[in-house]
Amino acid sequence: MLCIKRLAFGLMFLLAGAGAGVAQNFGMSEFRAGILAHSVDEPGPGGVGPNSVVLNLSRIQDVGFDILFTSPDLDVFRWIGSPRPRVGATLNFGGLESMARFGLTWQVPLWDSAFFVEG
Repeated sequence: MLCIKRLAFGLMFLLAGAGAGVAQNFGMSEFRAGILAHSVDEPGPGGVGPNSVVLNLSRIQDVGFDILFTSPDLDVFRWIGSPRPRVGATLNFGGLESMARFGLTWQVPLWDSAFFVEG
């Protein structure tokens, strides 16, 4: 099981690094990936912190990723705000459900800058 997790994490980082070159050929604009954990606040072996309650690293069971594409140059997509199509999956290595997903992603700028200055 540990070998499968390491292989999945390695593949995730390899795909993240290769995403820029592949994006030019298939219309990919973004690759998102991460690890997910279940019930990390429960005590158990492999924890970090006092009494191993703060963060239980042995609960990491999932790898998730999403691939976002550029918005198609179609009238219907412009009419609904030019969303970007996406596909993704969450792969579980703990014997629970793995999921695949697809959908549309809109980007809405909330402010011009990442910094808020009152004045």
